[in-house]
Amino acid sequence: MATATYTSPTVTKIVLRHVSGSRVNQIEEFPLAHLNELEIGRDAACRVRYDPDRDDLVGRHHAKISIEGGEHPVFTLKDLGSRNGTYVNRQRIAAPVRLYPGDVVQLGPGGPEFIFDLEPRPPEAPRPTRIAGEGLAPAPPKPTRVADVQPPAAMAPAAMASPMKPPGGRLALRRLPPGSRRLR
Repeated sequence: MATATYTSPTVTKIVLRHVSGSRVNQIEEFPLAHLNELEIGRDAACRVRYDPDRDDLVGRHHAKISIEGGEHPVFTLKDLGSRNGTYVNRQRIAAPVRLYPGDVVQLGPGGPEFIFDLEPRPPEAPRPTRIAGEGLAPAPPKPTRVADVQPPAAMAPAAMASPMKPPGGRLALRRLPPGSRRLR
């Protein structure tokens, strides 16, 4: 009996799933045939184009994804000197970085985000690195509940009242029961 070997299917296209910004909930697909880069920005010449008014954190020519071909293509993201920077998985990049399926790319802090993916997705593709503390944040504290406690029936309302100033201007002091001590 011969042993079967698995060969991964050849990646045929890049898929960008927009998760925020003016393109939220949109999916773009770019076939890899004859494609060597995807420029991202607000300029009309960019293949991945953002709204020039609503996505003002995105530069005109913000970043680009380069594709190094072959049977197993490699995808690299480079910031093109944008004012607000480019982030991969919430980390600002200073040099070109390799992109993997599932990586989240953000254009400027608080700017639009998209998820980089491939079709078909290679089975050997590593999962993106989880940010420390993500998903492990403690639950927010509960708001303070206002007690709906009724005064004990044994205490008269006058005994619970605050000291009052008599007409002469001196505070009325309560006497302590015999055997108790006054704190100073």
